[in-house]
Amino acid sequence: MLRMVLLSVALVGAGCISRRGQQLSLAHQISVPREWSSGRATPGPAGDSDVQRYIAAYESGRSQVIHEYAKNIDYDPPSDLWTSSGWPTATYGWERGTGDAVLRIEQLTDAFGKRKLSEYLSQFKDSPWYEPQD
Repeated sequence: MLRMVLLSVALVGAGCISRRGQQLSLAHQISVPREWSSGRATPGPAGDSDVQRYIAAYESGRSQVIHEYAKNIDYDPPSDLWTSSGWPTATYGWERGTGDAVLRIEQLTDAFGKRKLSEYLSQFKDSPWYEPQD
């Protein structure tokens, strides 16, 4: 949580969060950190690189957050949402994906209000790309 607060403060201080020109969109880009972007740092199944694990975990965490907010705009993420276990790249990707999604939802809520955001997110309630975590 402290990491999210520090990230928010840094973004606000840098002028990256602005309501001016804000679009109601969940479009995003994934930046794989340098330490995970060199390919296969650890042995694993063929074709399963650190980059692939990071991106898959990021998207999975992000998708879960968006799905939960789509079902309930007042969703309060549980404290253990930020954690997962597995490959180091995947755990880091999950943490970043969930954190980035929560931050984006907060930005959109501030800019457009809960009602408009809830209407927008309703299209993601039963999205086929969402795979619930068992």
